[in-house]
Amino acid sequence: SRSYMLNEWKIIDELMLPKLVEIGHMNPGRWKHIGDTFVQVGMLDPDYSLEGFIYDPKPEPDYRWFYVALGLLIVLAVVGALARIWNKRLQWAVMQRTRELRESNKKHARIVNNLMGSFLYRHDTEGIFNYVSSSVTKVLGYSTQEFLSHFSTYLTDHPVSDKVREHTELSIQGVLQPPYEVQISHKNGDIHWFEVTEVPVYDEGGNVIAVEGIAHDVTERILGEQAIVESEQRFRDFFENAPIGFHIFGPDQIITDINDAELEMIGYTRNEIVGKKTWSDLIVPAQREQFQDHWHEIMVDGSVRNLEYSLIHKKGHLIDVILNASSRFDENGQLVNTRGSVLDITKRKRAEEIMQSIVKATAKVTGEDFLKSLVRHLASAIGCRHVLLAEIIRPDADRVRTLAVWSGGDFAENFEYDLANTPCQNVVGQKFCFHPRNVQAEFPKDLLLKEMEVESYVGIPLIDSSGNSIGLLVALHDHPIEKLPFDEPVLRIFADRAGAELERKYAEEALRESEIRHRTLFVTAKDAIFVMKDDKFIDCNSRTLELFGCTSGQIIGKTPIEFSPPKLSSSLIHA
Repeated sequence: SRSYMLNEWKIIDELMLPKLVEIGHMNPGRWKHIGDTFVQVGMLDPDYSLEGFIYDPKPEPDYRWFYVALGLLIVLAVVGALARIWNKRLQWAVMQRTRELRESNKKHARIVNNLMGSFLYRHDTEGIFNYVSSSVTKVLGYSTQEFLSHFSTYLTDHPVSDKVREHTELSIQGVLQPPYEVQISHKNGDIHWFEVTEVPVYDEGGNVIAVEGIAHDVTERILGEQAIVESEQRFRDFFENAPIGFHIFGPDQIITDINDAELEMIGYTRNEIVGKKTWSDLIVPAQREQFQDHWHEIMVDGSVRNLEYSLIHKKGHLIDVILNASSRFDENGQLVNTRGSVLDITKRKRAEEIMQSIVKATAKVTGEDFLKSLVRHLASAIGCRHVLLAEIIRPDADRVRTLAVWSGGDFAENFEYDLANTPCQNVVGQKFCFHPRNVQAEFPKDLLLKEMEVESYVGIPLIDSSGNSIGLLVALHDHPIEKLPFDEPVLRIFADRAGAELERKYAEEALRESEIRHRTLFVTAKDAIFVMKDDKFIDCNSRTLELFGCTSGQIIGKTPIEFSPPKLSSSLIHA
C-alpha cells in the first residue's frame, strides 16, 4: 500500500544518508580494486576498462550522434548532387546514343538496300518471304513486292535445288545450317548462283517463327571454279589420251604422273615409274649430265624447248624423242612441279637415215641405174623381200611393165602383169595402199601374190607433173609388216623422184623419136636443105650436095664466101 511504501522509504533514507553520500555515487578506486581482484583470479581480462561502468552524475554532452547525422546529411546531399549530375549525363548519353542509333539505322538501311551483289531476306515457317531488302532489284531484277512469294518460285531445275529445300526445312525446324549454294533465276531469265547464310528466328517461348538470311551473288566465282574444273578435266583428258607422251616431275625430279602414250613408248607400267624413277633413269647415260644442265634452264627460264633425247625402252632398245618442258612455281617462288611432253621421233630419224642413204646411193645415177638403186635400197630400208617399180602401159592403162625388180636379195627380170583384181589397181588410181597382213585373202584372184608368197603389201603411185598416174612403186613381203619405218610422206618423196625420172625417160624417148622423124624428113626431102651456124655450113642433105655438085667435106665448115661450088644446077641458078 502507499503507506507501506512511504514507511520503507523513510527507513532506507536513514540508512543511506543521501545528504551525505549522493545517490548514484560510485567509488572508482573501489571498483578498480574489485576489477584487479577479478583479473588475479582469472575472471576478467587484464585489459578491462571501467569507462561507461562508473556512474557520472554530471556527464559531458555527447555530440557524436549529431556529427553522424550531419555527416549523413552531407553525404546525402553530395549523393543527390552527383545523382543529378549523373542523371544529366545519362540523359545526354541516351540522347547521343539515340542519335547514333538513328544514324546507324540509316546507315544500315542504306547498306542493306544498296548491297552489292547481295540481299537480305526473311521468310515465315511456310517458306514465304515477308521481307527482302531493296538490293534484290539490282541483283535479280525483282521489286521487293514481286519477290514476296514462296522461296521455291525462284529455284531452277538444277539438282542443287533439292539440297536447298532440305536446308530450308531444317532451318525452319531450328537446326542451324552451314552456308550453302543455290541457283536462282533472274527476272530476265539469266541464271545466278548465290551463297546463302541463314539463321532461325525464335519467339519468347523458344519456337521458330521465321528464318532470316543473306544471299550473296557468287556467279562469277562459281563459273570461274567450273571453268577451272573444266580446264583441269580437259587437261586431264588431253594428258591421258594424247597421242604423244606426257609426264610430271616433282621438285626432286621424281616422276609423279605419266600418261599411257609415254608408258607404251618406253614399255613400263605406271607402277614401275610413278614415284620411283626420274627422267635421268630413263635416258641414255651419256645424256644425263646434259639433262642436269637443262634442268637448271627450267629452274631459271621456266621452260625448255625441242630438246633431243634417247630413252631406253624396258626391252633395251632406244627411242629417240623431243622433250618440251615447263615449270610451275608457288607464290613463294618454290617449284611445284615440271610438266613435260615427249614426241617419239624414232621413225622420223630412221626415215631421215633411210632417206640419206637412198639419196646418197641414187644421187649420181639416172635412168635404169637410178631405178635399180632405188628398189634395192628401199627393200633394205623397209625390210621387204620384194620391191618393184613399174610403168603403166598405154593406151588402155590396164597393164603395167616393171622397170626394176628387187627380189630375194638380187635383181630379177622385168615382166608385165594385168592390174585387174590386184592391190596395184587401187594404187594406180592414185591411192596409197598398205596391207600389213593377209593381202592374199583380200585379193584372192591375184595369182602373182600367191606365186611370190606375199603376206603384206605397200604401194604408192608415181605421179607426173600434170597429176596423172604413170606408174607405181610397190614393196611386198612374205611376213606381216606391223609398222612401217616411215610414213607415207617419206615414201612419197621417193615415188616423186621415181616419177620425175620416168618423165625424164619419156621426154628423152620423145626427143629421140622427134629427132629420128626430123632426120628422116631432112635426108629424104626433095628440096635442098642446109643448116648454118656462125655463117658456116654445119649440115646439109643429099639434095644440096647434088645441086652444088660437091661432097659434104667440101661444104661443111665453110662460109658462103669460102665455098665455091664446082657446079650450079640450072634449077638453082634459075631460083
